[in-house]
Amino acid sequence: MRSDLGSRCLVSHRTGWRVSHLVREAMKNVFGRRSRLFPYAAAALLSSTFVVLALLAQSIDFDHEIAAAHDKGRNIFTVQSSSSDRPVVITRESCERLTGKAAVVRAGIITDRGRKNAQPLGSSIPLVAVSPTLLPQVDQGRAVVGVALHPLGAESNIVIDGVVLRAVSGLREPAGIDVNSAIAIPLGVDVVDDPRCVIEMKWNADGDDLQLALNQLHVQGGPIIAVPVFAETTSLIGGFLARSERWLPILVGCLGGLATSLAIRTRRTELAAYVFAGATRSAVATLVSLECILIGGVAAFGGVLTTLTLAPFALSPASQMFAMVAMGATWIASALPVSLQVAVVSPVELGKRR
Repeated sequence: MRSDLGSRCLVSHRTGWRVSHLVREAMKNVFGRRSRLFPYAAAALLSSTFVVLALLAQSIDFDHEIAAAHDKGRNIFTVQSSSSDRPVVITRESCERLTGKAAVVRAGIITDRGRKNAQPLGSSIPLVAVSPTLLPQVDQGRAVVGVALHPLGAESNIVIDGVVLRAVSGLREPAGIDVNSAIAIPLGVDVVDDPRCVIEMKWNADGDDLQLALNQLHVQGGPIIAVPVFAETTSLIGGFLARSERWLPILVGCLGGLATSLAIRTRRTELAAYVFAGATRSAVATLVSLECILIGGVAAFGGVLTTLTLAPFALSPASQMFAMVAMGATWIASALPVSLQVAVVSPVELGKRR
């Protein structure tokens, strides 16, 4: 190791310490099999993988919380009159037209048609008429049998009050779109308005998005209000954004950078060899900086690569990749100050440690 280092220093002393020489030297010092810094580069790669997996686990937990809240009716609103004394009428066209706009997932009208006998399902089964924009399965004139009723399997026929209808088994719908225990049929073309409009917003929609949707409704009769089906006691999104674990990449970057700087300080003898071979203090400082950048770069590259590999499972791959780049930058920034102190001391001071 020492003879190899000495020969490299001798060649560089004769030819001058160019940047390309320093880059090659830094690569050997970090990724060489006998390098003291190789374990730190490997640790940077493993640390980045660990951080990505930790962030991914948090994203998966958050997805489960959002899905559970969605089943309870999160971000589903019933738009109706704000006062029972002032009934309103909302046009069907303006309600259904909200579907797919801005932060709206779907919107439409649900009307109660009472209880009916439906063979072979049974008697006194709730029947509702639903906008195809709110429940796409009712499109093409089919009836949809709620999941809480007897499953039909493939498309078949049911008989309601002597009328034969084509029917399919429905999917489970969240609270607020109450068709799970009912038979849903298409809303008739003769229905042009209704006192209520059901709106499902996107999971990350806020109050401004909801107000924008309400402003597009054509309403007659008085003011309206959007009544949430499920009211959050605490904001799931706010809690996720405020979690302390979001600082994990920065924390790991700081710890990794400090460990790297301590490792470089233990290489005083090796750095002294460069100085006594004719390298200037600026050249040694550049070499040390390149070594820190390479190790921090391994952390960032490993994190980004792991994120790309697991992107289908990540809530926001772009923000997670940004976090891993920030981790690598923090690693470098934490390692440089202490490491450069070794490079700027005089050759005599370095030589005392030989």
